[in-house]
Amino acid sequence: MGITVKRIASGLAWIAFSPFALLMAVGAGAKATSDAEFGTYLVVCGAWTVAGVVAGIGTIASAEWAGRLKTILLWIVATYFGGSGLIFAWYMAASEPGVVDRVLALVTALIATGIAASVVLWTRHRKRRDARLYIPQADQIEQVDHRR
Repeated sequence: MGITVKRIASGLAWIAFSPFALLMAVGAGAKATSDAEFGTYLVVCGAWTVAGVVAGIGTIASAEWAGRLKTILLWIVATYFGGSGLIFAWYMAASEPGVVDRVLALVTALIATGIAASVVLWTRHRKRRDARLYIPQADQIEQVDHRR
């Protein structure tokens, strides 16, 4: 019962929060320099939103591909925000000469967050793989006497 509730809650969360990517595109449209740039924001964030809602529906329906789609979407988001943070750190270091220590602290925090996220995702992947490919431990294997 708990797994079903968790799966449904996860799916509903993806369905509810994925449209925020589209709102981010609309908000970025105010700073867009051209209609083509604004259109690109809408297409990319709209595609991510649709994929997130589909992943949520797939999670609720227990589709095998839903977990992989969610992982891909999360990596896209991590790359987007990580890249934005690095670009921000670069501009900050280039604009003010006295902020190198703050930039190094920011970059260190970004790297530490990336390492932690990678470990969490790797552990989650390993647990899922082990759940699919159940390998009994040595003490769980029944000994059979073949000498009869």
